[in-house]
Amino acid sequence: MDRILIVRMSALGDIVHALPVLAAIRRAWPDAKVDWIVDEAYASMLTLAEGLNERVIVRAKESGQGLPPRFGGGLGYLAAVRHLRAQRYDAALDLQGLLKSAVWARSSGAARVIGFDRAHLREPMAAAFYTETVVPRDATHVIGKNLSILNALNIPAGPVELPLKAEAGAATVAAIAAAGGPRTYVVLNPGAAWPNKRWPAERFGELAAQLRARTGLSTLVTWGPNEMALADAVVSASGGAASPAPPTPIADLAALNGLRQK
Repeated sequence: MDRILIVRMSALGDIVHALPVLAAIRRAWPDAKVDWIVDEAYASMLTLAEGLNERVIVRAKESGQGLPPRFGGGLGYLAAVRHLRAQRYDAALDLQGLLKSAVWARSSGAARVIGFDRAHLREPMAAAFYTETVVPRDATHVIGKNLSILNALNIPAGPVELPLKAEAGAATVAAIAAAGGPRTYVVLNPGAAWPNKRWPAERFGELAAQLRARTGLSTLVTWGPNEMALADAVVSASGGAASPAPPTPIADLAALNGLRQK
């Protein structure tokens, strides 16, 4: 078996939790072709993944047959299916457990379409699209659950490895240096997609102040689209213990959080 498709289309943290599966496959089969189907909104995360041959990007704003291939809209779906089937995958691994991900896995034309059993799926009807199901041996953490799908391929899970490398821009390198160098600062990310998941800015500021008082470490506050005012509020409430990070694309954010750089 030398052609594998991983299906984990979203979201950012869930894709990170699926990366140890890629690492384990690559350890077992270093010459295998391993591709990954992903929504365009989260595809940038996979530019950092080592050992991945191709990202197949779906739900894109525009379709294009460049590298990586992108597919959007109804006609894009049909084109994506043709592209996937042309790869002649030996197995498609659905790590998402939704109807949409199961449909993509089955539509790939892979000889084996593998997912979790109904009891461990977010949408149990997805199991109807699999040719094989796996009962997770370790469901205490999603990483363990994801790795258990490798039982179907007789691949040992081995140690948990995140096959990521970061690549920081000049502004991020300067911010790291100003904070004292690698591993000498704390990163706080006060933003969240849902307002009810956000801790108040003044609490983050107080946390930064307490961290400096107890550890001597300064804090860099990260922010995303439309969150600069939030980051500034945290900095203002920190009593000088925090400073705003520069704009951070995914690669810079990974470097800021201590991943080794290319």
